[in-house]
Amino acid sequence: MPTDKKGEQAPGKETIDKLAAGIYPSLAMLAGMELGVFTALGKGALNSKELASTLSVSERRLQPLLYALVAAGLLTLDNGGFANTLESRHYLVKGSPTFIGNLHIRYRIWWEAVLQTAATIREDRPVAGLDFSTLSPEEIRKDFSSRDSGNRAAGRTLAKQFNFSQFKHLADVGGAAGSLALGAAEICPNLRLSLVDLPSTVAVARKYLAERGEEDRIEVIAADITSEPLSARFDVAVMRNLIQVLSPEQARQAIMNVGQALEPGGMLLVIGHVVDDTRLSPPDIVSYGLVFINLYQEGGAYTEGEYRNWLTEAGLSKIVRHLQPDATSVIVARIADR
Repeated sequence: MPTDKKGEQAPGKETIDKLAAGIYPSLAMLAGMELGVFTALGKGALNSKELASTLSVSERRLQPLLYALVAAGLLTLDNGGFANTLESRHYLVKGSPTFIGNLHIRYRIWWEAVLQTAATIREDRPVAGLDFSTLSPEEIRKDFSSRDSGNRAAGRTLAKQFNFSQFKHLADVGGAAGSLALGAAEICPNLRLSLVDLPSTVAVARKYLAERGEEDRIEVIAADITSEPLSARFDVAVMRNLIQVLSPEQARQAIMNVGQALEPGGMLLVIGHVVDDTRLSPPDIVSYGLVFINLYQEGGAYTEGEYRNWLTEAGLSKIVRHLQPDATSVIVARIADR
């Protein structure tokens, strides 16, 4: 066995090997989502020739991907026929009520950004920088598409988990095209819905909603909540994946402004990538912090303690953090009866 200069025996490199190989199943999933492999298998198993014909691609090139997806646990193989697993069938087949397959758009952005980590640190700037206030209408629509199915699913889950039937008026703050609110309304159809986002975003959102015949279902409010209070009032507000892209001062002010818009006894749910106060767990969220430094000038996976301080300062109490199966958190707080 090799030794170092001090005569210490070198350990195995299992961790390095595991990390180096671990990227390939993720990239196989991305390719499968982008090609539409899972949707093509939505009606049943196909062999590689049939699947290649359906996708209009080379069977020789497709085969290694199919085997990789079997190895990754996203497909099964039986007598030459490839089929979706139960998980793939629910989440990666377009048309399924729980479809999240358009997330491949965001996965590509995130993973390509993280490849720039060394350059970002050397240059002290987000090399793959993303500024929502300067996106073109086409880029905003692409962002809507990447979020839509996932946000609707999140809305349905939240409405059930936190009993939105007790509320009358929901605000989807920083909600892009309001998909989360619309998902919640599938469970609680009597909810009045409002979308709050930047003026540049809501201008596109109005057209996006009109194209889907949903413009009458949700009120659209243009506002920068990091710098201005809201005139509307709500009894429940959701801020999903928003605070984490803001600076600490912007985060503080955004929570303050939304808190002031809540009716007495109202509930605020802040959802996103939250780390423990040690900054060492959950490990998946700690690693995700690399996305933030590469995409945003400010922002990050803030600690539970930081969220509690901002919420308390905004006059909210009864603060509870709920860790979700994907390691993200839902932090729930109530505004006191005034």
